[in-house]
Amino acid sequence: MNSENIYHPLEKKSIRLLGIVPALPDEQIECVLTTIHSIEDTPDFEALSYVWGETISPHSILCNGVRMTVTQNLEEALRYLRPLPS
Repeated sequence: MNSENIYHPLEKKSIRLLGIVPALPDEQIECVLTTIHSIEDTPDFEALSYVWGETISPHSILCNGVRMTVTQNLEEALRYLRPLPS
């Protein structure tokens, strides 16, 4: 995983939210990681624990334009949760 390009230290009361870019089921997963600087300004979101499973997916994802490897379980969850294009 090449996360050093997208992770930066968080300030107090900051969180990161991952948005999944809409796409068709067989298209590559693309996400946008956004830092919310004040937890009081957090938009509605759904939480997903992503640190489970050990098998690495054969498919990488794009996060803020950076290609990343993820576990098979996370890749399947992102595919399932990803909205279709409108």
